[in-house]
Amino acid sequence: MIPKMGEVLNVQNTKLVETIFGTLAAGLKFLLKSCLLDFGTFVKQFLASFIGHSNPFLRRFTTECLVYLVKKVRKSGVLRRNLKFIFNVTLEDLKMETTEKN
Repeated sequence: MIPKMGEVLNVQNTKLVETIFGTLAAGLKFLLKSCLLDFGTFVKQFLASFIGHSNPFLRRFTTECLVYLVKKVRKSGVLRRNLKFIFNVTLEDLKMETTEKN
């Protein structure tokens, strides 16, 4: 569903942009605990869906979502591990995620 929402994103239609981003933000907030428990899988799937998108708003929203997740981590060891994971994700990792989904 998330890639489909990204496909219809039309920057000229501000109401649609607001609706899509609001829906994604609400979903992320609702699933926060699950996303943090399986951080690596979530990040790879999330990045695979959005980071290659040509829309600058969607790319920025993607990074802001990751920042939101990282800010919710309270334990310093987990924070270090999650940040290390994010910075070590490669394009090959993301291509594998999109291939596995199909």
